[in-house]
Amino acid sequence: MRAIFQLALKDLRRQWGLAVILALLFGVTFSSYLTLITYQQSESQAYAGVDKDWLVVGSSTGLGEIYGSRIKPEVAERLKSLGYSQAIPEVREIVGTSVNTMIMVRGMSLDNYAAVTPFKLISGRALEPGDASRVAMVGETIASSKDLKTGSTVVLRGREFEVVGVFETGALEDNQAWISLPDAQSLLNYGTDVSIYFVPAGGKLQVGDNVEEGVSVSQKGESSRLHDRTLQSFFKFMGMVAFLGGMATVITLINLLWRLAYLHRREFGIMKSLGFRLNAFLLYFGMQSGIILITGLILGLAVAFGVLFVRVKKLSVFGFGMAFSWNINSFWIMLGITLGVFAVGVITPLVSIQRTRIPDLLGRN
Repeated sequence: MRAIFQLALKDLRRQWGLAVILALLFGVTFSSYLTLITYQQSESQAYAGVDKDWLVVGSSTGLGEIYGSRIKPEVAERLKSLGYSQAIPEVREIVGTSVNTMIMVRGMSLDNYAAVTPFKLISGRALEPGDASRVAMVGETIASSKDLKTGSTVVLRGREFEVVGVFETGALEDNQAWISLPDAQSLLNYGTDVSIYFVPAGGKLQVGDNVEEGVSVSQKGESSRLHDRTLQSFFKFMGMVAFLGGMATVITLINLLWRLAYLHRREFGIMKSLGFRLNAFLLYFGMQSGIILITGLILGLAVAFGVLFVRVKKLSVFGFGMAFSWNINSFWIMLGITLGVFAVGVITPLVSIQRTRIPDLLGRN
């Protein structure tokens, strides 16, 4: 077996240029597909969940959490009559003149906003009651995509707000800029109107109830699910494109590995005539395919983490920044792709050599 190992390495060194091309093909395709799959799973994890502790009272369109709505303060009085003494008002809106400048604004009561949306501070401080006007917190996703940090200035509808903190929730809110409720009402010319009210679950109101005409109850996070469906359709399309590119790479890889085997068909004919069995050829092709794929895997990971993940953080999809988090599913996908390509790259030339008669390998027929 040592002789087979050395022969595989020797033949691969002799065709080093072809091996490098194979590794690059696999590496580039692998990094592109891994980036798409990782972001698809990260976005789905962030946007697909609902919060069963809170209900949202807002426009009957069901999109008040994201795109905003406008309801009168009289709704708060109706909620009080239903037993909700702590209805929490918020303003939600998307501002900006283009997809690239779109920012989700959340205007909130600074007394109890953390109870509605728990968060972790990445830098700076949280907004507090008594803060001056024109200060904001921004989510980690929007901070990455727009190069914002504590002390920076974020422009909302032509007005400058000082960023006093960067937060992370692991959900859609990471795309938001948080400001005080009065600031949001002034910014959007809402007067005393708001977009939504949060009320605790478990009271008289249930999901689907109508509070008054045009105002209904939904589960907190349901709007995120609607957005997630749109986002997932985009990722599925891009994933299909990446999959077709991956299939083209695999076909090219198989063809070139088979070509390498064909160039050494006489040596294989001699080896078969000397009594070498299937396991010897399996080691030969496994060594060559393994070296090529490991090299391509290293190149692909370097491109993904060093270039693609960094660049994608600066992009947005439908006006929403793209979050990234590595998870075990991404690891298994990476491992499955590598093992699948490895198996195909070994089995195809192996079957071809095993099914070819020794005289044909030696070129006598």
